[in-house]
Amino acid sequence: MGKVLVNRYNNKLTRFILSCIVITAVFFTNFIVAKATQENSLYEISSNNMDKMKEQHKFIIDAPIKFYNDIKRLEQVIDFKFKVPDFFPEGYKVQELQLKKISDKDNVLEIVYGNKDGIRSLQISEQDPSESLKVIENGKSKALENSQVEISKQPMKVGDINGLSVILTTTFPVRKAMENQLSEIKAVNNYFSWKDDGLWYSVEYKSESKSERSSNNSLELSSDDIKNIVKSLKYPEDTKDLNYCIKNLNGGDVEMNIYDRDDIEEAKNALEFDPKFPIRINNNINITNSTARLVGDLNNNKEKTCYEINNLYSNKNGSITFTQSANSSVYDEMMKNKYIKINKEGNVEKKIQELRIENNQVFKRSQEGIVPQVNYVWKENNIYYSVIFFVNIENCDEIVKEFMNSKPLE
Repeated sequence: MGKVLVNRYNNKLTRFILSCIVITAVFFTNFIVAKATQENSLYEISSNNMDKMKEQHKFIIDAPIKFYNDIKRLEQVIDFKFKVPDFFPEGYKVQELQLKKISDKDNVLEIVYGNKDGIRSLQISEQDPSESLKVIENGKSKALENSQVEISKQPMKVGDINGLSVILTTTFPVRKAMENQLSEIKAVNNYFSWKDDGLWYSVEYKSESKSERSSNNSLELSSDDIKNIVKSLKYPEDTKDLNYCIKNLNGGDVEMNIYDRDDIEEAKNALEFDPKFPIRINNNINITNSTARLVGDLNNNKEKTCYEINNLYSNKNGSITFTQSANSSVYDEMMKNKYIKINKEGNVEKKIQELRIENNQVFKRSQEGIVPQVNYVWKENNIYYSVIFFVNIENCDEIVKEFMNSKPLE
């Protein structure tokens, strides 16, 4: 059973990588600008306003959208002091904390609140809300060809609170019948924006989608809800009724994204070892994403449940994953049997190639198909490593050698 699960695991990973390739092409190509230091080729990119006196925060991976699990971490990396609501309508909880890069100098903090019926978002920025909201919406829809975003704003008053009504209208053109969209769709999102201590806050209070055939409205926030949200603004440390710590890595049920040295330190504590962390292998292979998470054993052995760190790298037209953990059922199966099962029934065997790279015993296997891949697994100093190449599978042995010789981040 364990051998069959190996294949299921790889199938899931393949689907994940396919999505990552698309995301990388859409987002990272346009947004990630790296500056390498000569000493260790480390990307140190500042997303803070260059005109500010505050010391700039250094990111190792400057993703255009950064996901955090705790508002305290956001306070450490963002370049302005913000407040958050201590009220949202009954049933709503904080679901996501995102830092979105809208230019080389500017960031927007987006908080997503959700309940069983839907989600609402709040954006916090130093910029005019109409401009920042439009940039965010363009980022969401840019993967869809020929979509257009229009924006309008006008004064709006809720109770005694003066602000703006900002309306974003995104038009998605007619798609092919096979994509199940036969007519043009307009998505309309309404925000109430107000200013507090020099920052703009924008809460989504209504959204709808319209086409020739139908019109769908989501839940609306009432005027009283909006008023209570505005009046409940507090600094994060003063909130009592809303929890802005979603989960932490040591809770065992959360995936943590890694962007800077503090994130790596937290991951090290969970992993219980200092992971190798190459930022680049050559001019074509650069890190684009890193996560740490708790993973189960393929044979359901709870004693082998452990944390792993998974780095994703661009590689010309393909991608590479580099995974490290203190246990590996995949390695154990390969060491024991010298083959793996490659179908659901478990009756088709795939022999593993054994080789030595940098004096390490390495198991290698290749897989053809729509997404060709080559997988390397080895054990070094009681830590298990895996490197998987997707699509671009040239010079794999030499590249694996570079991963082996890489070091933890200093």
